[in-house]
Amino acid sequence: MSKFQKGVITLSIDDGRKDAFRLVNEVLNVYNIPATFNIISGYIDVDCVGNKSTMTLDELKEISKNPLVEIAAHGYLHKNDEEDIIKGKDKLYEWLGLKDDTIGFASPGSGMDKDYICENQERLQNLGFSYIRTGFVKEGRNVEEVLAYSDTADVNGIDELYYQFSNMCINSVPILCKTTAKSMKKMVDLAAREKACLTLMFHSVRKKGEYDPEDLWTYDYDKFVEFIKYLSQKRDNGEIEILTTKDAFIKGKEAASL
Repeated sequence: MSKFQKGVITLSIDDGRKDAFRLVNEVLNVYNIPATFNIISGYIDVDCVGNKSTMTLDELKEISKNPLVEIAAHGYLHKNDEEDIIKGKDKLYEWLGLKDDTIGFASPGSGMDKDYICENQERLQNLGFSYIRTGFVKEGRNVEEVLAYSDTADVNGIDELYYQFSNMCINSVPILCKTTAKSMKKMVDLAAREKACLTLMFHSVRKKGEYDPEDLWTYDYDKFVEFIKYLSQKRDNGEIEILTTKDAFIKGKEAASL
């Protein structure tokens, strides 16, 4: 299994919520941290969620121009069927003026596992995708198991931290509300030591008073900032690189070919 010159960390943030737009301006710009935002384009297109939790089209266009930001697809209505995938991608191409570029796709609910991605690689590439991000969430695996993994990841689980460069698949670790900053730092330290690639999957990141503390998929803003400071220090010390998912995938393919 090929390794990098140093650990590579990517932040993959799902859905395209309003708080994701705030993260770019208040956190990522401040610490010069790149990230990938996986957009459910139908929620922006028709306001399917029925509230103001999704960023506007103008906000999406604004962050897409930021050199720290990669925009990737996440379905039109958060589905894995081909019609929804294509419609979601096409909307992003229309809005952002994309032409010949390929785009990443974050599988909703990690419904596409690495076996499926490998078996359907040619078809997925023909749809215009450069990579497919999946995750530790699989059918029959409950939230407690995901949380336990993110809190106990060690060298015996390093394969889960590597991208699968033999195909389009990128593994990721879902970060839940109860995932500790300590456990995330431990995973980063492991990736740095093993010169591995690690992608962390976030959803909503909100400040205290803005969310239900029992909402599994909302991470606390202050804890997120604490973690970003840690990443910044590790990068400044030369222990890791922080890249968008697409840039990390390109670098990984190059490393695998050597």
